Amino acid sequence: MVVDAGRHLAYIPSIAASDRRRRSRITVVDTLRRVLVRRIAMGTGIPTVALDRAHGRVVVADETGPDSGIVRLLDGSSGTVVRSASARVAPVGIAVDGRVGRVFVVGQGRCRTLPRAVAHACRAGSGVVDILDAHTLRPVGAAAVGGYPRHIVADEPDDHVFVSSPSGVTMLDARSGRVLRTFGTAIGIIAVDTVTRRVFIEDNTWTVRLLDARSGRFVGAVPGTYLNVMGPASAAAVDEHSGNLIIKDNGRLNPNAPMSTVSVVDGRNGHLLHTLALGAPPAAITVDAASGQAFVVVAQEGDDGIRVVDMRSGHVVRTIQAVPAAFLLAVDDRASRLLVTSAAAPGADQADPWAWIPAGLRSRLPSWLPFIPPLSKPAPSWLPSAGSVGVVDLARS
Repeated sequence: MVVDAGRHLAYIPSIAASDRRRRSRITVVDTLRRVLVRRIAMGTGIPTVALDRAHGRVVVADETGPDSGIVRLLDGSSGTVVRSASARVAPVGIAVDGRVGRVFVVGQGRCRTLPRAVAHACRAGSGVVDILDAHTLRPVGAAAVGGYPRHIVADEPDDHVFVSSPSGVTMLDARSGRVLRTFGTAIGIIAVDTVTRRVFIEDNTWTVRLLDARSGRFVGAVPGTYLNVMGPASAAAVDEHSGNLIIKDNGRLNPNAPMSTVSVVDGRNGHLLHTLALGAPPAAITVDAASGQAFVVVAQEGDDGIRVVDMRSGHVVRTIQAVPAAFLLAVDDRASRLLVTSAAAPGADQADPWAWIPAGLRSRLPSWLPFIPPLSKPAPSWLPSAGSVGVVDLARS
């Protein structure tokens, strides 16, 4: 899920599970008005989304076959499709470097359509980064990376691209597509912080390593923090204002902490700052850099609360309730909205038959119409999708 806070639009990938043939789509939600804007048909996999802030566009990609895919260019102000093109890979990730006008789509490739050197590596099992022009979506290059790639991120200030696979992480030059470095012990990318110029990667020893995005050199480590970055839900997030990282703790970062904790670490050097008990194992995390708060979903049946963590003090300051089966989070910091995707539609017990009454009037009605319940802390506004999308007003929750 990606949020364009400047335009208050969220782009949410989903799969239509009810169809005989699996079909995916992108659901566009207006976070300010809390309404569904449009749905965009994609392919047969799990769509990936990236913002091109330099040109006010959004790029989405999805697979259409074992070695092929589709890429769509969306207008950033409306979410409408501007252009579509075929991809020479089955996309599992996408990144954009607006400074150089390039889109990077990674996956297993259709080898016969690639340049000779890349095609040779593709036939040997390598993954492929298909490099497209950000305006026309025409292919302008390709690069071979580790087989079965999983994640891709762009560091726009330095024009570098990082791709992870089971065999390691590959660092590319965004302008030329040339491979600059490879890291054989890294297996997954957690996040990139474009302010501190750090890339956070997990290696096969359950250690999160801090990589300097400019030079590609290791500058620190957070030992023993198994995150399972292969999964769809993020178990770590970066506060770009402070440069700190909030991360799921499996008990190795802090041996005295139970499994139901998160830890805040200094993103510049990996030093432990805080450890917080949540009462249940954390599943997904996002950060609102404007407020310095993190939002953590816990993985425990019957616990629908989202923990709100103050990154500076290291305390859980409140819990947001009534979010069933949440598994992915994102923040629109300018609208003070939290986007929550849920695997299940909200139940009837969450319905409010008096929701049509304006909040200002609703707060006064119970005094002389006692059968109307008072308006308490608002539950999320749920929008129809594959599962559900909840929009939480953080200013009122």
